[in-house]
Amino acid sequence: DFVVGVIDRTRPEVYGVPQPSVNLFPGDELSVTFTEDIICELPYRFDVFLEVDDVGSFIKNNLKILCSDNTIGIQFREDLGGGYGNLLGRTYTLHVQNVLDKSGNVLEEYEYTSNFI
Repeated sequence: DFVVGVIDRTRPEVYGVPQPSVNLFPGDELSVTFTEDIICELPYRFDVFLEVDDVGSFIKNNLKILCSDNTIGIQFREDLGGGYGNLLGRTYTLHVQNVLDKSGNVLEEYEYTSNFI
């Protein structure tokens, strides 16, 4: 007897660059799209955090994170201490870690640096 199937050993990769790629307004969503669907079940298995120059790091508790199919959407919470004004004109680095596809392959770490408007 033969069993037909697909063995997926390819880890998910970021498709292109996060959008918007430059001049992110702190209240707008930053979207990261992957080359294949990822596991989006709550609680999220992946980690997301942002480092903002001269301000500090923002972890999941400071961010609104939505995951659907092959995309993670990240947005700063409206009640962010100090307000959005502290972020304007600064550079940020996005870190996404441990993203799993539907077959369990993992993108261990992705980093992207850009700026706020």
